[in-house]
Amino acid sequence: MNIRETIRPLFVARASSSLPSKGPQATEGPTAQPASPVFLTPQSLVTFPGAALAINILWNFIAVLSKDLAQMAIVPLGLALVIGAIIYVVSLSPDMSRKDKLLGGFVAFINAAWLGLNALGVDIVKAPVP
Repeated sequence: MNIRETIRPLFVARASSSLPSKGPQATEGPTAQPASPVFLTPQSLVTFPGAALAINILWNFIAVLSKDLAQMAIVPLGLALVIGAIIYVVSLSPDMSRKDKLLGGFVAFINAAWLGLNALGVDIVKAPVP
């Protein structure tokens, strides 16, 4: 088993509900919904606290190594993008369409950018000040 298969359950939610079978060959009883990548669905809210904590832990770790480096805004932004990319890659499944992967990548980028801005304390509700 590779590392991706080992950590994938941490980022992919199991179905918590079931849907009734439809069609002429329907069997008795409901069928389970397939697993969904957490970072690409409404369940992404669950990953935000953990990802935000990871960014702050790593940012503080970098500050211990170099206070000057930790003062640069690129550090938490870069950490957020790396963590977002890791969550996205781990969440991919072979049965996802190219369209789903591209859309998921875009959503993952937006989520990661938000996490980075949040770590910096940037108010994303107001327009940027020039």
